[in-house]
Amino acid sequence: MILDLPDAKSHRYELRDTRGIVLGSTKPHELKSWVKLNDVVYTQLNSDDIKDDNKLQLFLKNAKKDGLVYYYLKLGSSFVQENGEVFDKATLLVRFNDDIKKNHLVAVAHSMEPLECYETYEESSQAKIGSSFGFISAEIQAGKKRQKKDMSIRAFGEGSSMAYWEMYRTPQFSIEGSYRFHMIVRGQLDVVIDGVLELSTFIEKRRFAIFNEKIANNKKPNLPFQLSP
Repeated sequence: MILDLPDAKSHRYELRDTRGIVLGSTKPHELKSWVKLNDVVYTQLNSDDIKDDNKLQLFLKNAKKDGLVYYYLKLGSSFVQENGEVFDKATLLVRFNDDIKKNHLVAVAHSMEPLECYETYEESSQAKIGSSFGFISAEIQAGKKRQKKDMSIRAFGEGSSMAYWEMYRTPQFSIEGSYRFHMIVRGQLDVVIDGVLELSTFIEKRRFAIFNEKIANNKKPNLPFQLSP
């Protein structure tokens, strides 16, 4: 099953350090770098739409009988460095609201891609899902590709209602440009899923020739979203 969803609307966010005070000033340090966070683009996965994978089709049919539904999400964020500022770390978090009264998870991150990335790779705007309902790494790079620079990415929280990717700057390359992430979400059938997409950053600001000051961005861009059948 190959999915190729349209690009999402992006939102630009200016960054401000609410803790760091510039020497000789009473105002917070103004950061010149900025980020973009894309709206969540998703589609419900239906067995009727699958023609080339009998196992996946059966999986979805059985899931529906058990009162479960699966969604595919495409996520994206962009980073623009200015004024000698460097993104040292970034976290893209997806959080689903739990039904505390019923004491169960309304939705969880069933599968995430990429799980880890340390070398140069080709980013794809398409995704292929296998019969085990996980992403097929060899196939997710098929279709529309863009060469990406070496970086470090690690996914956390598979199987939970709060999942996230962490990106780390490497000695060779920095966190900049646009990145795409993929997620399969498992939820309750006929239940609207409320969630929040949140992006946080950590910036290394070079103020002097021999000094680096690390600045945490306390303004976390976030976008609420809903998944509905």
